[in-house]
Order: sequence, then C-alpha cells, then structure tokens
Amino acid sequence: MNQRELILAAWQKHKATRAPSKKMQMAEEFFGYVEDHPEFCWIQLSEEFRSKYYDAFDEIIPVLMETDDPFIVHNLVRFADLDQAKEVDAAKELATNVDPGRHEVTMARLAGTKNETIRGAVKKRAKLPDSVKARIAAKEEQ
Repeated sequence: MNQRELILAAWQKHKATRAPSKKMQMAEEFFGYVEDHPEFCWIQLSEEFRSKYYDAFDEIIPVLMETDDPFIVHNLVRFADLDQAKEVDAAKELATNVDPGRHEVTMARLAGTKNETIRGAVKKRAKLPDSVKARIAAKEEQ
C-alpha cells in the first residue's frame, strides 16, 4: 500500500469517530486535496497544508501520525517547522510514543534537532538504536 492510500484510509477511520466541526470540514477538504492530486509530493502537500489548512492542524497531523508508517512519520518530521509550538509538541509526542526501532531514522533526526525539548524526549527513551544514541552524543559534543 502506498503512502497516499495509507493516509486516506487513516483519515476515513479517524473521521468516523469525530463530531462535525469547522476544523473537521477543513481536514476533509485537505484529505480530498490529497486524494485529488496524486501527482503532488510531500513538498507541494506541505505547502498547501501550511497555506490553507494549518488551522486544522489538530485534525490532520494526528491522522498522519496514526498511520505509524515510517515513511509518513519521517516526512512529517522532515517538513516540520520546529519554530512553531504545535509542531514542536507533535514532534515531542512522536519522540515519546513511536517505536524507536521501527522509526529509527526519524528518531535520529529528532535527536539531532536544536530543540532541547524534543531532544530531551528522545534521550528519555529506553532501548534506542545505536544510530540514535550516536546522534545524541554527536549533538551534545557540539
């Protein structure tokens, strides 16, 4: 299953448990946009999200995180703006809750961020892969 299909399936599951609201309507429009534009990659989708759908952050980002797909989760982090409080909180939640082995590349990226809150959440995790531990150590030496 490709990333788009996983995301849209996660959206269908998520929206079935949510009450209608303006943010849910915005999220519905965003996921419709994702479905209608299979030619767009993460760059275009993240730009569209930021320009038109950011107010629905709390409905859209959890759907992407719920996929637990390493590529989707990594792209969330890759395109995150860690100067935004909501995005820092989401990254911290990822660092705290994902399987560090399954999401090794993402955890290594989070361990290398300049954001102390996120790095602290990574460092608190048990059973980190060696690559993540090495990234923590390298960041601390800087």
